Amino acid sequence: MNVGCIPTKALVRTAELIHLARRPENAAFGFTVHGVSVDFPQVIVRKDGVVADVVGRLTRSLEDAEHLNLIRGEARFTDARTIVLGDGRQLSAPGRGWRWCRARTCCAWSGEQPATEARRAS
Repeated sequence: MNVGCIPTKALVRTAELIHLARRPENAAFGFTVHGVSVDFPQVIVRKDGVVADVVGRLTRSLEDAEHLNLIRGEARFTDARTIVLGDGRQLSAPGRGWRWCRARTCCAWSGEQPATEARRAS
């Protein structure tokens, strides 16, 4: 969610608004816009705010859900019903600090990269 769909949609919406403001067809509605400029750092601030808002609302919703345990961390499936959860060390060598969780239903909320790496990259 931190990299991909949500930030992309926030950036696309900004681009759409810039495009709409610059359209010559606006004159038919009785207005023209001159000198549209882009404050790119502010575009990124808005995008980051949209991501934080959506992720925050979804996280709160999951935390409030009944019959659901929300566990944050690095994880990998060992089979269809078992997940090993770690403390950020190498997943291929589980050891001290690792937890094994088994459930009838498991769901992983993953991204392209961990949120901390995504924030560092932007």
